[in-house]
Amino acid sequence: MLDKDLIHRVSEWNEARYHTPVFNLRLFKEMIAEEYDEYIWSYSDTVERLDALGDLLFITLGAYWKLGALPDKVLKTPYGANISNVVEPSEYLHYTVKTIISYDDGGYGIPHLLDFLLNAIICEFDLLGFVEQDVNDTLEAICDSNDTKEIVFLDEAEKGEMKHKGFVPPTETLKKIAARLVDESQKV
Repeated sequence: MLDKDLIHRVSEWNEARYHTPVFNLRLFKEMIAEEYDEYIWSYSDTVERLDALGDLLFITLGAYWKLGALPDKVLKTPYGANISNVVEPSEYLHYTVKTIISYDDGGYGIPHLLDFLLNAIICEFDLLGFVEQDVNDTLEAICDSNDTKEIVFLDEAEKGEMKHKGFVPPTETLKKIAARLVDESQKV
């Protein structure tokens, strides 16, 4: 399960930067497409894949906040439990992202798509061999990194990407998480 405190950190981060929680479908689709492309192109780099998955997770949780909802269902779902219900687990994230990018309805069904996306991201962590703690640690690293970004109030159509000289990328923490995966595979 995702750590409830981390989910609230994402909400607080968004609350500090947006006057009101307004969901912008166009911006959400752009951000998801960008991070998914980073994920796909970082195929051989586990740290970059963790960064992209963590960003996808952060963006998705932020979208829940902008819709005025929290993903309670995910808080109650045991890690990895949902992957057994997917026919082709390796295609789940790809299919879900492509569905969202092609989605054209401004509101109806968005919470359900977010549920699918959140589950697909968690399933992808599982497919890569990461455990629940790794998912939470990745999200925490992304939260810590994003917290180093300057607080500037944004229009709902703007991406919160104010990197400045104090910005600290999550790379070092993600390297440690990736190393745990390597350590576990060597024990087998």
